[in-house]
Amino acid sequence: MRINIHFKRYLILALFFFIFSCNPSDEKKTYEYQPFSIATIEIDCPEKPQDTIYVKALALTNIPPTGSKAKMQAISDSGTYHLRLYIDRPVKSQLSLGDNRYNVILYPEDTSHISAKMTESNPILHFSGKGKKINEYYLEKKNHLGFTDIRIPLNKPVNSTSTYQLIKKTTDSIVNKTRHFFTNYLESHSLPQWFVDYEKAEIIYSGAGFKTSLPPANQALNYFEDSVPPDYYDFIEELKIDNKKAVFSTHYMWFLNDYFMIDLPKEEYQSLSGFKELFINNIYNLSGLMV
Repeated sequence: MRINIHFKRYLILALFFFIFSCNPSDEKKTYEYQPFSIATIEIDCPEKPQDTIYVKALALTNIPPTGSKAKMQAISDSGTYHLRLYIDRPVKSQLSLGDNRYNVILYPEDTSHISAKMTESNPILHFSGKGKKINEYYLEKKNHLGFTDIRIPLNKPVNSTSTYQLIKKTTDSIVNKTRHFFTNYLESHSLPQWFVDYEKAEIIYSGAGFKTSLPPANQALNYFEDSVPPDYYDFIEELKIDNKKAVFSTHYMWFLNDYFMIDLPKEEYQSLSGFKELFINNIYNLSGLMV
């Protein structure tokens, strides 16, 4: 049974009090939110590329709930290049090297080291530093699944011929495929426990957030004609709403945002926010926020 709007607002406040007091940890390091901390990606190019390569990076922050971008740089010669971003906790960033995209883990007040040999096709990357194992996992995941942002395959089935049940089925298939890869990877590789919790949350709540946001998104933007089935939101009953191990996950935060708005009429949300556009902008990136 879903809770009423006033109780949901109370939960939102309680959640943010909890976030600021939470300290996920592994064996050697305790991590916490550190808003506006600087993280650096160091790219070492031992050889001059044949053509100029433009590099940039971005990361999503939960506190404040926005994004951080590094200034684009042009690599036209051998040397060492630095991209700096403001982050709030250990977080997955997206690094663009020309037309190629990669995930790189960032830590507050730390440097992630990458050696990049620019070839005619894909760059050859080698990682070092404390994020080495995680970055190697991200690279293998990209090579196996073909994407660095799960929102890209999640959005593909949304078109004029879609139905709610069909999109749910496709979303679950993508999420299960991603989970299966991660489970298999852990059988032969060791990753920090905090990251295992983080990655599991990113995978699970990406699908949950996408499905939760779909009805209001379709109502606002009219992607397809279909009525929301009575049992559409049954999948939420299988989820952990108050998940302390997921607080670093942006997908978890996006899911909570959409979950708390399930029973909130569009008109009331627009009235409370004061900005009509925020209703559409708040939707789970269905409208094309492809990073």
